[in-house]
Amino acid sequence: MQNKGYISRMTFSILTNNKEARDNWMLVVKQVHDIEMMYWGINKADYYEALFSFKLTNPQTISRIWRKIQEHNPELRGEEWEQRQQQGGQIAQEIVLEKDKFQQIPLF
Repeated sequence: MQNKGYISRMTFSILTNNKEARDNWMLVVKQVHDIEMMYWGINKADYYEALFSFKLTNPQTISRIWRKIQEHNPELRGEEWEQRQQQGGQIAQEIVLEKDKFQQIPLF
């Protein structure tokens, strides 16, 4: 799949119409892949083959688009959005603080 512009429009539509998807990016991946499979005529039994042969959009691409849409459209953020943002910031801060506690072991 080359042109990913439709993925943004599809994700925006899913977030607009499905409040549960606002807190669950894997639900968005499932819905996007279901639509792509229907469009390309891929059977559910062939899902993994289609995914790993890049006939379906990479789940990480869908996840990035999901996050970007929510960043720019507060009305499409889920109930857990604020908590996820705080948790992400806290983890980043912990990494910085813990960095000085670890020493790199010499290889030779």
